[in-house]
Parts: sequence; C-alpha cells; structure tokens
Amino acid sequence: MSDNKEDKIKEFEWRLQKFQEIFESFAHEKKISQSNNDAAGKINSILFEKAFINENDLLEIKRLINWTERQLHWDGVSWMDYKLHVRAYLGFKGFKIDLPGI
Repeated sequence: MSDNKEDKIKEFEWRLQKFQEIFESFAHEKKISQSNNDAAGKINSILFEKAFINENDLLEIKRLINWTERQLHWDGVSWMDYKLHVRAYLGFKGFKIDLPGI
C-alpha cells in the first residue's frame, strides 16, 4: 500500500467495494449474508458518493452496522475485516468512529 494519503483512500475504496461484492455473492448462495450486503451497499454509498461526510453520516453508518449485528448475518472474518476497513477509511478522512466488535 502506498504512503500517499490519496492512494490509501483509493485502495480502501477498492477494498470496501470488493467486500460488498463478496457479501453480494454470499447473499445469492446463502440468505444469511443478505443483511451484510444491504448494509455494505448503503455504507459504501455514504462513503463514496457524498462530497463531505458529516456527523449524521457517521451515525447512519453506525446504525447500519448495529442493525446488521442484530440480524441473521454472515459473522465471519469478511464482516470483521469490512468493519475494520470502514473505520480505517474514515480515519484517513479525519473521523473517529467506534463500531461493535472492533
């Protein structure tokens, strides 16, 4: 991974998108990961499509992850890694967020 902040952000965006693709493929095979797929899609939209992330966006991200944690969901290493990547991505953008389980 590059030392350049913008390169790191782009790398994290790529990785977050790949996690969403994993959850989507799992959702087709096993209904258990549908909630992961739904949450990752909404979270990635917030992260990638908004010019500026604000406090309400952080609350929505946390709400989506908490919602997923309460649903029947894929609670494997991919989900944990996704949450770690969300937290690190937001850290590169200057935000701190506490997420369940990490």
